[in-house]
Amino acid sequence: ADQNTELFIDTCILEANTSTRYGGAIHIRQGVTVTLICSTFSGNTTSTAGCSGGGIFSYGGSMSLFDISFTGNTGHHHGGGAAAWNGGTHQISDCHFTGNTTLDSNSTGGGLYLNNCTLTGSDNTFTSNASQDGGGAWFDSSVTVDGQLDRWDFIGNSASIEPVDGGAN
Repeated sequence: ADQNTELFIDTCILEANTSTRYGGAIHIRQGVTVTLICSTFSGNTTSTAGCSGGGIFSYGGSMSLFDISFTGNTGHHHGGGAAAWNGGTHQISDCHFTGNTTLDSNSTGGGLYLNNCTLTGSDNTFTSNASQDGGGAWFDSSVTVDGQLDRWDFIGNSASIEPVDGGAN
């Protein structure tokens, strides 16, 4: 979609999609705003080393995610379930990240990866996600948190490099 485009998605299943680049099911570009409600990302993948966002990827766009399930998605580099960087504001609330993975040897954020963006949200659960670092989620130091992140639960996530940072980093 072109810049200054707004997209609204409600009650959709995005399943078993593959991208040879970024965003296994959805790739949001700069200046695009996407709102997703009551939807599922399942079994999506980026099939090329170095590519991120197995379920959804945002590069400079903005996304609002409400009651979204990310299950069994695979990103190679960052964000097995979802990844966003290079600006944008991201609201993530009532979402569940379960069994998502990243594959590259220097990968981060099995469930969620954020870098150089603004984040707000509450009531999210990260369960059994895996990555080299930040198994559940990875927020780079350039992420600005707008308000408080209330009730973000991390359960049984794993990271495999030393020092191990399994839940969130």
